[in-house]
Amino acid sequence: MNIFMSFAGRVKSAGVSFQLVVTLVVLLTGALLSVSCNDRIVPPVTQETLRGQTLQYFDINGFRATVRYDGDFNSGEAGAGTVWPRSNPVPAIYNMGLWIAGNSGGSLRVTASFYGSEFVPGKIGVIPSAGVFKLLRSQASGADSTVWPVDLGAPQTPDGRPLVYGDETLWTAYCDTEQTSHFRFQTMPLYVDVAQWVFGYTSAGTPANTMFLRFDIINRNQTPIEGACVGFFADVDLGNPRDDLVGWSSTAECGFTYNTPSDSSWAGAPPALGVYFLKTPMESGFPRTTSFLGYTSSLDPGSASEAYNMLKGSMPDGTPVRDTVAERTTTFMYPGDPVSRTGWLDAVPGDKRVLLSSGPFTLQPNQAQTLLVGITMAQGTNPVNSVSELLRAVQTIRITRTLWDF
Repeated sequence: MNIFMSFAGRVKSAGVSFQLVVTLVVLLTGALLSVSCNDRIVPPVTQETLRGQTLQYFDINGFRATVRYDGDFNSGEAGAGTVWPRSNPVPAIYNMGLWIAGNSGGSLRVTASFYGSEFVPGKIGVIPSAGVFKLLRSQASGADSTVWPVDLGAPQTPDGRPLVYGDETLWTAYCDTEQTSHFRFQTMPLYVDVAQWVFGYTSAGTPANTMFLRFDIINRNQTPIEGACVGFFADVDLGNPRDDLVGWSSTAECGFTYNTPSDSSWAGAPPALGVYFLKTPMESGFPRTTSFLGYTSSLDPGSASEAYNMLKGSMPDGTPVRDTVAERTTTFMYPGDPVSRTGWLDAVPGDKRVLLSSGPFTLQPNQAQTLLVGITMAQGTNPVNSVSELLRAVQTIRITRTLWDF
C-alpha cells in the first residue's frame, strides 16, 4: 500500500444491553460550532479492498468517528476525524491511533498511526484482503456470518453469529509487515497482527457520550519484542484547537483535555474529553497506564528513538519529565487538580496532543496482548466543572465495567 505525506491547509469543521448501567451514569448534553486551522498532514484517500470498506463511521451515539481499514482515524479530508455531538458536530479529535514500539532482531522498531498509518490492511499472509466491517446488534443474525470475515479473526458467538459489542461494532484487521509503509519513523516492521474493534452504546448519559476501542496485538515474528510499549495517541481539537489545556487524573487514571472559558465553539459551557485505558498488557501487578504526555506540535516525535522515549514517558530527547511543583521526575504530565487549582497544571492554552502508554513488557512470539481504550465527553457548568463531570463519568465506567458486554 502506498502512503503519501502531504502538508495541506485544513478547515476544522465541522437501551444499553445491560440496563443496570443506565442507572449509574451521568446525563451529558451539548451543542456545538466550528473553527479553522492549518497545521496537519492530511492522510491520502485509500484504494478499495477486496472485502469490507476502506472507511466506515462509528455513529451509534453522540460521537461520529471515522474508522479506516489501516488503523487511521482521520476523515482523509480537511476536517476532524472524530466529532461530538453527532447531531450538531464540532471537532473533538482530529487524528488518533495505536503506537507500538520495541526491540526486535537487534533493532528498535516503531509502528504508528500518526497522521497517516504505518500499518497495512489485512492479516499477515492475506494482505490486503480486509476492510472495515460494521454491524448493529439488531443486525447480527446468522445470515451476516456469510460476510463477517471469520477467516481474518472476526469474532463470533458460540452459535456462529457475528459478535457485536455494545449496540454497534466496527471491526477490522491490519498488520505491520511492509517496510515501505514505514513513512513516518523509517524502521523495520515489527511483524504484528492487530484486530481492532470500535464500539459503543445508545443509552442516555455516559454511554451516549463514550466510544470504546479495543486492539488485540499478536507478535507474528519468531523472536520476542523486548521492551515493548503500546500507546494511544490523540490530537484533541476540542472546538477551537488553539485554546486547549490538558491534565492527568491519577484517581480516575484518565488523561483529559478541557477548554478555556473563551472558546465560543460550544452552546453552553465548554466540555471536557477524556482518554483512558480499561485494559493493558501491564495489568498484572502493575498500573494500567505507565505514562501520560500532553504537548503541542513542537514535541511531535521525528524519529523512532524520539517516539520510543515518549512511549516510555520521557521527553523526545530522553530527558525525564519533571513536575515543577512537586519538584520530582515523573512519567505523568500535569497531575494537578484544575478544580482546586493545586499541583502542577497546564498553564499555556494551545493545540494539544495526548499520548497514553503502557510498558515496557516482553511480547513473545505468537503471544497476544490487548489494549482497551475509552473515550468520553462530558459537559458541566464551566470548563473545570466539565472536568469534574468527566472524571465522575470515567469512574462510573470503571465501577460498572463488569455489567457491560465486553
